[in-house]
Amino acid sequence: MDLATYIKSRNSVTLAWIAEDPANRGACLIVDDLNFWAQQGITTVEQFEHDSLVALYCDLYEDAHNGFSPSSVDAIKSMTNEQIEKECEWLRDCIRGQAKAEAEELADHVKWMEEQEKKEAEARANAEWEQKWGIHYERA
Repeated sequence: MDLATYIKSRNSVTLAWIAEDPANRGACLIVDDLNFWAQQGITTVEQFEHDSLVALYCDLYEDAHNGFSPSSVDAIKSMTNEQIEKECEWLRDCIRGQAKAEAEELADHVKWMEEQEKKEAEARANAEWEQKWGIHYERA
C-alpha cells in the first residue's frame, strides 16, 4: 500500500468513528498532503508508522515525566518499531503506576479529611454541650 492510500484509509476510519456519534466525538485527521510528508523525510508507510511511534513515545515520555521531553529523540529514531513499542508499553506501565499511586494518595487524603471533619464536629458538639450545661473541661 502506498502512503497516500494508507493515510486516506486511516482518515476514513477516523471519520467513520466520528460519524457514529458526531455530537460527542471529534478527532484530528492525518495530513494528506504528500509534499508535507516528503518534507519530513517520510515517503513510505513504514517511515510513517515509525515516525508515528516516535511521536507516541515522546508524548508518553512527557506524560510519565511531568511534561519533560526526552533529551534525545535521535536515540529513539534509531530503534526498530518493535523496540519503540516495548519502550512505549514500559512508559504506559509507568503512567498507570503513577495514576494508581495518585489515586491512592487522594483516597488517603479524603479519608484524613473526613476524619478531621468528624473530629471537628465532635468538638463543636462537646463545646455546645459544655456551654449548655455550664461545664468546662480542660483538655490536654
